[in-house]
Amino acid sequence: MTTKISRILAGPGAGKTRLLLQALRDRLTAGVPTIAMLGVTFTRRAAREMLARLGSSHAMDPRFTWIGTFHQLARRILHESKALPDKVNLDRLIPDATALLTTPGGPPWIGALQFIAVDEA
Repeated sequence: MTTKISRILAGPGAGKTRLLLQALRDRLTAGVPTIAMLGVTFTRRAAREMLARLGSSHAMDPRFTWIGTFHQLARRILHESKALPDKVNLDRLIPDATALLTTPGGPPWIGALQFIAVDEA
């Protein structure tokens, strides 16, 4: 499999999110399964906006792997790996999930990802 990394550097209002969402739509149209795509952003508001802008007009699969925040993704990884503590330390959430991904035993869907869209990184 070929890995392609694209990076868009532009100021506010330049259309970065629009391009990212178009890339998701293009992959859906090309037949990439929704389970193979991931969208990550900084705020819950931005994640909700991304989902709303993708909309149902593009045959969005309700099983879409995920669009959410970095913290939500980290929590999901830890939860599915049965490594989420009872009392979550937000300062450790992302580092702990990252460490888990570098060892065997992370969620199986991570290996199935073909496209990761990161907004405002």
